[in-house]
Amino acid sequence: MIELEFDEDFVAREWLSKDGAKHNIYVKDADGEVGWLDLKAGKFVNKSNKNYGFVSEESAILKVHNGDKSLFVGLVDDDRVSEEKEDTRARLLDSINRFTSIKSEGTTFELNLGPSREIRRGGKSSWAKANLSIKVENPEDIEALYDAVSDMASAMLDLETEKLLS
Repeated sequence: MIELEFDEDFVAREWLSKDGAKHNIYVKDADGEVGWLDLKAGKFVNKSNKNYGFVSEESAILKVHNGDKSLFVGLVDDDRVSEEKEDTRARLLDSINRFTSIKSEGTTFELNLGPSREIRRGGKSSWAKANLSIKVENPEDIEALYDAVSDMASAMLDLETEKLLS
């Protein structure tokens, strides 16, 4: 037997076709249809302008339990615009400061990072990308260099994502 739990701002209902070939959980919010969970195919069909899909239990707006198996549906992180853009900008500035404080001289070291992230909105995909190449002369601490550059690229990717989602 299937047990449904959903946030108070949502409505979820189970539907099973007469022949048993289709078994879906339909989800709505105040704006209308969010989509449905196709239990036979094991996929979520998103009909919202937001990016709903499978998430961890903590992030779920819908929890479906069937015995010892559970599925969780909610907003995928890529579609959440950070309410605190200053935090992302601060992370970028902090990583830049850490990078510029690393002492180096002599040998050249090059580090290339190019993270990208798919953003789905209303069933369409966009890509946010942040490419960063750093060339440093004989850094004292390569691990610190990598951490600073990685944090820089991560913050840049978050800023690009926010631009695409706003």
